[in-house]
Amino acid sequence: MTTTTEYRRAQPQPQAQPDLVLLRAAGIVRERGFCQGPWRAGEPPCAAGAVGMAGGDLGLSRAEVEATVLRFARSLGGSAAGDVHSWNDAAWQKAEDVADALERAAYGL
Repeated sequence: MTTTTEYRRAQPQPQAQPDLVLLRAAGIVRERGFCQGPWRAGEPPCAAGAVGMAGGDLGLSRAEVEATVLRFARSLGGSAAGDVHSWNDAAWQKAEDVADALERAAYGL
């Protein structure tokens, strides 16, 4: 038995099957780009909005979409949906970065 007080963050485990909602969200960002700050009708979505659009395309309920946004937040090291918005709105983010992060999350990486 060890008595260490060191805690380690659980490392993500690659998934055998990707999360189709996150994978579709990455495709939406690659196709349409992404926005930062408040979304305006007719503009590309933010990362969370792309997840919502993908969930709608795949017939998910609002609760399922919200759970997917939370999974994405956790993949970014966050713990709440608001963490996705903060990450999305960081000045250095580009559409490619957002799409790449969504794809990595889809595969549990």
